[in-house]
Amino acid sequence: MSPTPWRTRLAMVLGLQFALGALYLLKTVPGNAPDEPAHFFNAESLASGRLPQVDLPAQRWSYEAFQPPLYYALAAPLLRLSPGAPHAWRVRLLRGQNLLFALLNVALVFLLARRLAGEEAGLCAAALAAFLPQYLFIGTSVSNDGLADLCASAVLLLAARGLARPASWAEGAWLGLAMGLALLTKATTASVIAAYALVCAVNHARRPQELLLRLVWPSALAAAAAVWPYLRNVKLYGDLSGRASMSYESAMHGSELGHWLKLVFESFWGLFGWMTSPLPAAAYLALAGLTLLGLAGFAFWARGRRLRQDPAWQLQLAAVAAAAGLTFCYGFLNTRQPQGRFLFPALGPIALILALGWRSFWEIIPERLRGRAGAGLCAAAAGLHWLCWRAL
Repeated sequence: MSPTPWRTRLAMVLGLQFALGALYLLKTVPGNAPDEPAHFFNAESLASGRLPQVDLPAQRWSYEAFQPPLYYALAAPLLRLSPGAPHAWRVRLLRGQNLLFALLNVALVFLLARRLAGEEAGLCAAALAAFLPQYLFIGTSVSNDGLADLCASAVLLLAARGLARPASWAEGAWLGLAMGLALLTKATTASVIAAYALVCAVNHARRPQELLLRLVWPSALAAAAAVWPYLRNVKLYGDLSGRASMSYESAMHGSELGHWLKLVFESFWGLFGWMTSPLPAAAYLALAGLTLLGLAGFAFWARGRRLRQDPAWQLQLAAVAAAAGLTFCYGFLNTRQPQGRFLFPALGPIALILALGWRSFWEIIPERLRGRAGAGLCAAAAGLHWLCWRAL
């Protein structure tokens, strides 16, 4: 009996992701996702023909108006098509659009992981990304995160492909387009772009022609496409990011680091509402054990493979480090934001690392026991989502 083709298995993953995403979409009360009313305000402003602007306290939900406009420009037509519909229906309409972005992102995660480690690893990474509770939750809320994560995965995939081939103007143009769209969606995508710039600088510092085609050319295109909303922020709020408009926030203290890291971990896996609806402590303990198991297994898998000498793998590891660094710098040193979703621009490499780690341990299970082990894993995943359903 021939094995199931990967396209069929990927379609099954995406189908189940769609079903779970629809449940999360319908279960979550409108407005009960991080910053959802503020993102809806931005989309509604563009639907009315005006760029949103931070105007606190007069406009309560305007505090995200410094964000780049691409996501809201794509959401606005849906709102124009439903002017008289109930608010909850319009919110769920935009959530459905984000579910589409999440499905496309998981497909890109598969393509990226398959390029780096083969089809089986790609399917495992895609399944982890597709069924990650927090990604399902954020990916079906009104937020620019879903499109930002999709654009970041496109950057990583195009960059990984380009690094394995001779440099060309066309490759650089496609990469520059992806980078520009990412920056037009959310500034957190700068982490994966910075990772790519670092890898290029390390590998091609002494080859100006390569550096021009691989980094300078796409960066120039991205800057030309995406610089204007950041210059607008400078004009309106005094800095590129627009953070100056969020003066009500403050940095965290060193004594809060442990609690901050705990919340980042929990909100990577599943912390719902406005980070007020957690899972049971035992669930987080089990997830911590699985995470450590995956990291240990990846270290075992990577031993002897010389990943540091492979530019595509250098990019993935640098992207994870850059996303973690940005999460810490922004969420701890500058604001009080212990948000695991800030790691999602690097969801592809994170999912691949954990998937490869878990597969390392799976392969040492005797074949006669794998059926029972697989059934147990499916039951555990179903139990996790049942707990998430109760927490929503």
